[in-house]
Amino acid sequence: MRFSICLAATLWLAGCADPARSPFDPAAAAFIHDHGEGVLEGHAFAVNQLGSTINAAGQRIYLYPATPYVRERFARQFFGGHDLPSWVPDLYSEDPFLRDYVRTTVADAGGLFRFDGLVPGTYVVMTQVSWQLDSRLLPDGKRMFETVMVTGNETKPVRVILAGT
Repeated sequence: MRFSICLAATLWLAGCADPARSPFDPAAAAFIHDHGEGVLEGHAFAVNQLGSTINAAGQRIYLYPATPYVRERFARQFFGGHDLPSWVPDLYSEDPFLRDYVRTTVADAGGLFRFDGLVPGTYVVMTQVSWQLDSRLLPDGKRMFETVMVTGNETKPVRVILAGT
């Protein structure tokens, strides 16, 4: 029984690590380095088992160019959804292709964050929220993402909510 559970968990995690089928295209991702006038503001939080809202205070927020490679990687890791338990391995911070094509910021105490100087394009925003309940030995949490578009015609910042539920 124990072997079956370990085998199932290994196969599931191996499926998470399966590389994207779309090739990484540096030219398609290069816009992440360009400077424009776009602004993205957001709020990142999760709801714990007790129904309390936990803000992403002090958490790193990642902004990726939403290339076919990035979209496919996120769809595969998140199994078509937008959030996962934080214990699922993060395959993106170690992705050698994406390491040079990401912007980061840190959420404030209220879980609010901001990216300035964006050019028109579609982006993927990701973070995680972790917490420790007194009754549990290990920390719990959520990793989540959303896709947003900056058109360049905005008169106000583009808003995004990263909510782990």
